[in-house]
Amino acid sequence: MCPYRIPDPEKAETGGEDAFFVCETAGGGALGVADGVGSYAAFGLNAKMFADELMGGCQQAATIALTDTATPTSSGADDGGASAGVNAEAAGAYLSEIAQLAPAQVARRLLQYGYSCTRSIGASTALTAHLDRASGRLGVANLGDSGMIVLRRHEKGRMTVLLRTKEQQHEWKMPFQLARSPDESNRDALEKDMKELVRQLREGKRLGVVPDKPEDAQLYTVALREGDLLILGTDGVFDNLFDDELCGIADLTLSPSESLVLNDPSLATPARSVAAAIAEAARHRSMDPHCKTPFAKTARQNNTHHTGGKLDDVTTHRPTPSSGAGGGETVAVKEGTCRPREAYLQEIQRVDLPPEEIALRILQYGYIYVHPCLWLITALVVVYLDKKGETLAVANLGDSKMILLRRQKNQRMTVPHHQRAAALLELPVPTL
Repeated sequence: MCPYRIPDPEKAETGGEDAFFVCETAGGGALGVADGVGSYAAFGLNAKMFADELMGGCQQAATIALTDTATPTSSGADDGGASAGVNAEAAGAYLSEIAQLAPAQVARRLLQYGYSCTRSIGASTALTAHLDRASGRLGVANLGDSGMIVLRRHEKGRMTVLLRTKEQQHEWKMPFQLARSPDESNRDALEKDMKELVRQLREGKRLGVVPDKPEDAQLYTVALREGDLLILGTDGVFDNLFDDELCGIADLTLSPSESLVLNDPSLATPARSVAAAIAEAARHRSMDPHCKTPFAKTARQNNTHHTGGKLDDVTTHRPTPSSGAGGGETVAVKEGTCRPREAYLQEIQRVDLPPEEIALRILQYGYIYVHPCLWLITALVVVYLDKKGETLAVANLGDSKMILLRRQKNQRMTVPHHQRAAALLELPVPTL
């Protein structure tokens, strides 16, 4: 599992408002993302602090309940070291029955415990997920407008959507969220520095925040198999990229299990490359004032004019189920496993390599030099004529086409062969 986070440029000093956690175990693992609500920033509060504490608490729960160690795996929650010292005794009663719960209920229990650990004033949306290796099932608890999408490769080589979480909204631009507000015991202390905040709270104003409970999270359960691609992200991802565009990126990846089918584990796409490609594509789209985006589409449905992308923090996770009982083990693909360029050139020189394979290797070699964002605008066609001049092979990626014309005896040109998109889908696709 490899998270990738890009803060909004206007929030770069505080690291943005997104947080995440990862806890990998032999029996599966848990992970989550949270998006701090910026409404409190106008009152001098760091909206990220609440999200950090929430994810730090979720990580504590996962560490206590799912592992035999008190050392968390990974966290993007800057909680001041709170997650490093896990209070197992205090959490024991709360998490004692977690082993008997279904995966989705485990995910919700992690969220409940994480919320109990928050102390800062603020609010956040959140999504937690638990992968149970024994059953091969993934459980998800989603509260708000962060999201998760599960992709599975179709027999023809294209990725399709197996599961997509739905946003929870009280009304447009007001997602479900967990929140902490000042209580009577600390409002007087806060009033010196945040008079306007305390005044509005005492008057009963919501500050644009509707406090919800972890129990309000929507639960999902899905059976996974080897090669499925899980993408967790905050709304900065899903507001700017359509599902079919996420599938377009995923089409160019190879999972660890797929690389084993090709007898070359080095072909597996690094998790960080996938997460980075999605995050960078979302950021690229968010800065385009004229493009079509899910956020602009939703704005029109709510009688609001908006064109182009929506600038926001972007955080993505990319876990991939791999081999193991039930196909449910969660692994992180190590850095540095991209296939070297020389490997493609060596294969091209093989005498026994069919012409269509040579055309594909040329395409793959060229694709190495393409920036992760340029899949949005790039279509590729490679035409290769063998040394004898007898066989023409084509590798086509995207919606470009090739047409081969032949002049007949009457001097008219005819079409003996029409090459359309995705002719070589059964062959290995280029890696990122």
